[in-house]
Amino acid sequence: MVLSEPKIKLVNINKTFKTRRKTIVALKDINIEVADKEFVAIVGPSGCGKSTIIRLIDDIIKPTSGEIYIDGEKYGKVIPQSTIQKMGFIFQSPNLLPWLTVRENVEFTLRILKIDNQSYKENVDKLLEMMNLKRFENSMPSELSQSMLQRIGVIRAMVYNPEILLMDEPYGQLDETMREQLNLELLDIWSKLGQSIIFITHNVSEAVLLADRVYVMSTNPGQIIEEIKIDIPRPRTLDIMQSEQFVNYEEKIVKLIGKVDLSKIK
Repeated sequence: MVLSEPKIKLVNINKTFKTRRKTIVALKDINIEVADKEFVAIVGPSGCGKSTIIRLIDDIIKPTSGEIYIDGEKYGKVIPQSTIQKMGFIFQSPNLLPWLTVRENVEFTLRILKIDNQSYKENVDKLLEMMNLKRFENSMPSELSQSMLQRIGVIRAMVYNPEILLMDEPYGQLDETMREQLNLELLDIWSKLGQSIIFITHNVSEAVLLADRVYVMSTNPGQIIEEIKIDIPRPRTLDIMQSEQFVNYEEKIVKLIGKVDLSKIK
């Protein structure tokens, strides 16, 4: 894919954290481009700075040096609210408010952004249907399974129709079977809504199943060591995970990452 006009662009990004005793180089010379409606995964060992990258994009933290662009607009010291609202952030934990129902939790983002528009409220119904949660809309979080809670966390970030989704290992707490099911649901939603996605994961199989391209990172300091285009036709199903092409991508990425605890990437 030619990324002539990227939706997201990071240029020579560096990030250091200083403590009283030392300076930690978290990211070094990070260059990433994501096209409109493209699904990009970032994979690598713990501590390589994957999550730091999307926190920089969402302006949760600032880079030490380098440039970030959204739709060609360069980040300055203050990021316009219109740019921030182009992005939805999905965390490792859904972080739902236990005193609110499912529907109220999904709508909470609209309250925070002070969006009172009927079309957005109708979007809540659509997303609940797409994630098979409509019949649970009046349930409390304590009444639901972990996989349902993760689904709610995903659609809460989608409710105001962001153009970009930043996903930080959203299914990492689930078992393999449930994670695969939710990955297929995510692919289905993405095919219908068409956001640009950056998906952080330890799981190599997950990255290959989901992404158009995979950025592979190393650690100490966090650097991108290779960009791999996943040339597997869509729509994708779990059956492709047994194919020679899929296995070859997995093996290549695992070799690039190096000697890592395999329980974290399989």
